[in-house]
Order: sequence, then structure tokens, then C-alpha cells
Amino acid sequence: MGLLCFGSYATLLKEAMPKKPADKIVVPLLFAAIDKHHGKTDEGDFRNWRAATKIKLPAIISSPSTPPNAVLVEQYFLTDVLPKITDSNKRNTFHQKLFSLMMATSHFDSDLKSKLTKSLANEEYPYFNAQIFLFAIAQNNIASSILDDIDLLPLPKKPRLEATVDSLGFDKAFKPISPDKNLNLKNANFVRLFRLDIEGGAFIFDNLNDFLERNIGMYVHSRAKRDRLINDGHSFNIGKKAVELLRKAGGFSAAKIGEELGDIILYALLEHNLKAPKIYNKIQLTENGTEAVNQGGVHLLTIDDAESSFQVIVAKSNVVGSLKTAIDNAFDAVASAKNFSNERALLNASVLDMSFSSDVAAHLRSIILPSENSDSQVSVNPAFGVFLGYSIGIDPAVHSASEIRQIIESKIASDIQDQISYIESKIAEAKLGGCSFYFYVIPFNDANCEKVTLMKNLVGGVS
Repeated sequence: MGLLCFGSYATLLKEAMPKKPADKIVVPLLFAAIDKHHGKTDEGDFRNWRAATKIKLPAIISSPSTPPNAVLVEQYFLTDVLPKITDSNKRNTFHQKLFSLMMATSHFDSDLKSKLTKSLANEEYPYFNAQIFLFAIAQNNIASSILDDIDLLPLPKKPRLEATVDSLGFDKAFKPISPDKNLNLKNANFVRLFRLDIEGGAFIFDNLNDFLERNIGMYVHSRAKRDRLINDGHSFNIGKKAVELLRKAGGFSAAKIGEELGDIILYALLEHNLKAPKIYNKIQLTENGTEAVNQGGVHLLTIDDAESSFQVIVAKSNVVGSLKTAIDNAFDAVASAKNFSNERALLNASVLDMSFSSDVAAHLRSIILPSENSDSQVSVNPAFGVFLGYSIGIDPAVHSASEIRQIIESKIASDIQDQISYIESKIAEAKLGGCSFYFYVIPFNDANCEKVTLMKNLVGGVS
């Protein structure tokens, strides 16, 4: 098994650089991290140091009179060394081999190993390389010749909140109507319109039914519960277990279960369309005896690629005949949730540990619930996702088949445009103008009846 030393590091770097440059280029490049004026050296020495046939490095490198400044070494790797690796695949292999060597080196400090593993998962490559290099140059230079024997380990990955929704069939179930509407708010927002399939001048639900059946398990269960079912050989029962939980939560009442339709649709829209994976939804808490139907869920939206800014989105929905009534009802729910400290308390109490693996739970806790002494620079703000379903009120008998689709889409756009100022007034009334709002709107033929019918078809066994 290869070990970390100057020769092994220099050899791996040489392999990762374009056209495998000569040792007289690679070795001085690395020496300069410690001593930019290391002087003239015989070219054969460069080759021997890189190939690890010369055990001792120059004293100015291996035992400098002034200990190297790790911050300056890190900066040097950032600006002068790592940019020399231009191929992303080679860069990945380079770090995978370095990581594997580090893990196989028994006398490498265990605490530093843990710290460097985390830094590699966070893609903090200059810091990782600087620390590995400073360790390597302090070792006897003996390991380069056996690098082919490295047992490669997978690179550590930063814990991430992955989406749970199965997107297969989403585009069949939900047809977008462009463009988005926007609200007069300072922060990010939209009102995004979709419609369902149309046949005979009315909405039909075949594709929506299929999509809901595919995702009911993903909606109801936490990731941890889903994984336990899979690991125990019950993957085919995920949907069945979810349906049982929904029935229990709704007290086997069709009317009450019907109220869950908007939450399921909003879950899918936030995960697939907004790219905001769920943290949890309150239906999953009913396993612990918590009353949770139609109380929505909580999602996490990453705002920037650097993962330094997030929004915790509280999801609320309402499906009812009148669009204005749906807005009123949704804002009643929003108002009850605007004190986000309640959600934080719930997350802190148990939800993260029950819902996720330990590393993902710790990652989410560091974002949403940082400790008082945390030096995190992460920005987290509350936001709201709202789904509105209503009855469109179009009589297909008075329109031709060739024009009905356009008429329906125009009416949806007109219906919501008429309510934009009212939505803005509800946001102002709730004193939530500093939050982002993401509205999704989908009409039905008869919202009050169809929400019950759709959910009865989905879960069965209710009356």
C-alpha cells in the first residue's frame, strides 16, 4: 500500500497535469510552496525526489528553519498548483488517490483526518492539499514506486438534502401556462400557473392520478422510514403504508382526506419545479399521535451555488370552489405559521433525527438550527409556498373543441391576474412583505367535488 510522502504527492500531481510534465517542472513547483528561492538543483535530483529513490529532501523543504505558514501554503496551492490540473476527471482522481493514501497512513493524526475528510466533502481543495503536502514533506521519501497498489476509496461527499419526488410523469400531469405573474415584493416571488389535461372541454385526471399514486409514499414517509422499508424488503409496501397513514390521519373521513390533495400537489411542485426538497411534512408526524392533516410541510431551497444562502419554505394549500376563498383560507394557514420559531422548535425537538441519517440531520441542523457559538456565515430566511386550487367555471358546451384549450388557459391567466392586488394586500395585512412567496395555481372543473374524488381514488377505504 502506498503511503503519503513527497514522492507520492509529486507523482500523483504529475499524472493529473496535462501531458505529464517533466520532473524539473513539477518538483520546483512544489518546492516553491515552502521556499520560492530553493536555488539550482541537478535535474537528476528532481527525478529522484519525485520517484522517491532519494529518501531525504533538501533541509529547507523537509525541515525549514522557519516553520511554513500553512495559510500561505494554502494560498499558493490555490493560485499556483491546483490550477495546473485542468481536467476535472483527473482532478477528481487525484483527490481520490490522495484521500485513499491519507486514510491508509496509520500515523496520520486521526483528528486531522476527520477535519480533512470534511474539507474534501466541502470541496475545500486548497486547504486539503496544503495540509496533505505539509504532512508529506515531513516523511521519508519512499512511497512513489508502489502507487499502483492504492486501494481507492470513494471521495467523501457533503451531506445533501436530496429530492424525494419521483418526477416521472410530472410533465404529463401538469401543463405550464406561461408567463409567471409577479408580486410587488422586494424578495424573490412568483405566481406560477399550471393546468391539467383537457378532453371534451373539461379537465381529466388520468395522468394526475398516476403521478399521485407514484408519489404518495414519497410524500408521506420520511426518508429514514422509506429507507427502513426498503432495507427490510418492503419496498413494494411503501405506497400501501403511506395510504394507511393517510387514512388514519384523516379519521377515515373522505372530506378530511380530500383536504390533503393540495398539500400533495404542492409537495411535488416545490420539489420538482422549485427544486426545494422537503424537510418533512406534518402528515408523517401522525405516527407519533400528532394531528396533522392539511397542515402542510416544510421545504429547503438553496439560493446560491456556494450553499451560503437558504430559504426554509413553509408550505400551505387550499382547494375550494372560489379562487378568492382559496386565497383567504390559504392566508389563514399562512398567518398561523408565520411565527417560524414554532417550526424551529419542532425541528429541534425530534423531526430531524427521526427523518434523516445522522450526517444529513447534522448538516440540516447546522443550517437551520446553528448553535449560539456557531461561526457559520450561512443566511437562512423563512419563505412560503402556497398552492391554490379552484373551480374554473367554464361551460364546455358553449365552446368549440378547437378553441377550448386557449379559452381555458386565457381564463386561468385572467383569473389570477384579477387577484394579484388582493394577494399583495393579504401579504401586507399579515406583515409578511419581507418574505418570499411562491404561489402555484391549478384550476379544476369542480374543485370541491374533485378533491374528494381524487383522494378517495388514491387512498380508498374512506366514506
